[in-house]
Amino acid sequence: MKYILNQTISSTHEDSQGEKNTKEFLLALAERFGERIPLHQHHDMRLETLGYLKNFKVVPDEESSGEWLLKADVYFSCETIDEALGGFSYSITEPISDNFDVAKYQIYLPWPHYNNQDLIDELLSEDKDLAVGKWRKKTVDPDTVGLIYNVAIFMFAPLWTNVYNNHVAPMIKKLFSKTQNLKSKGLSIDFIQQAGDFKGELIQIQFIPDRGNEEKCLKEQLVYEGLKKVENFLKTDPDANTVGIVRVKLMYDIFINQYRLIHVQYKSGKNKRIP
Repeated sequence: MKYILNQTISSTHEDSQGEKNTKEFLLALAERFGERIPLHQHHDMRLETLGYLKNFKVVPDEESSGEWLLKADVYFSCETIDEALGGFSYSITEPISDNFDVAKYQIYLPWPHYNNQDLIDELLSEDKDLAVGKWRKKTVDPDTVGLIYNVAIFMFAPLWTNVYNNHVAPMIKKLFSKTQNLKSKGLSIDFIQQAGDFKGELIQIQFIPDRGNEEKCLKEQLVYEGLKKVENFLKTDPDANTVGIVRVKLMYDIFINQYRLIHVQYKSGKNKRIP
């Protein structure tokens, strides 16, 4: 595997969207990445990874006073570093509204929508339980996909389905009723549900719908069936309860009309692609 050490992967310089990251943002990214993150092919988690990044650090830009660089060591199996970093992505959420401490669910808007104050005011006026934030990201579709986040958490424990049906599912139903309004603004959404594994450690579970068919994909029953698959993975994967899992991603498969697991990120930094 080829490698390049101390490669700049982000900075506080103005980006192609006309925005500048702060030093604090870069530090938050480095903390979010942890020990290492994978490099995907064209951001597609269904394909084999091209390598990984590790040893993240934020350092001053010696060629530009007052600017900062986020650097990492890049290990890759493809031909060039440009091809490798073409599969590098990140995301981090930041609050906009001041009601995050009391909100029951959250909508994170991508660029440039998080700069649209009229849209933010419209969303906040619809529901006092809703908070609005930014979804800062570098991905293949940075301006079309937002994030809906359910604050209610349940544990994968005996009778968890009762908790889901009685407390979580009603909130999901209410939350998904907002997707049509977002769709009218040209936005699709991913859905995040947090759940505790068998040790009580929180896992972030991301549901990726079929773009354009969010109303069909984001139903409580389909989410429930996807969560059952996550539960089964926790029971059967040898590393799930020894190493621990940070994040699971599921994608809606139009051929089987269900969500299927496509990617798992472990606490060790190891990643598993699920064909």
